Amino acid sequence: MSSKIFLFSKNILTEVKIRCIISYEHMHITKRGDKMPRPRKCRRIEFMPDNQYFYPKSKDFEEVIISFEEVEALRLSDLEAMEQDSASEKMNVSRGTFQRIINSARHKIADAIINGKAIRIEGGDYELMSGNGNGMGHCRRFRGGRD
Repeated sequence: MSSKIFLFSKNILTEVKIRCIISYEHMHITKRGDKMPRPRKCRRIEFMPDNQYFYPKSKDFEEVIISFEEVEALRLSDLEAMEQDSASEKMNVSRGTFQRIINSARHKIADAIINGKAIRIEGGDYELMSGNGNGMGHCRRFRGGRD
């Protein structure tokens, strides 16, 4: 009886190892042989805000950085009152990813308002869509506020 339990647990370990190997298929290998996660999917946005910096009256303040895709998620969800399914399709992301984007944006805005921080809109992985729904053909990738 114990050998059956041992074999059963051995099969579970083998299955776990196989799943780990499968999950590495999406990893990219660098020149040094390091494993990196796959690149982030490009998000579609249709709106670029004219004002990209908002600050409180106080002279001494910190900054909160919100990406363009977070602003787009806020616009679609809160301003346009779209359901998350249709908003996520419009941004070319999954519902779970859209939920994470919108939660991050709301958290940052609440932090800025409550703690008197400035809001800077910059960065992200996005494709700016034209008025007819077609993209510009390339993805702009901005990390850490640098273009």
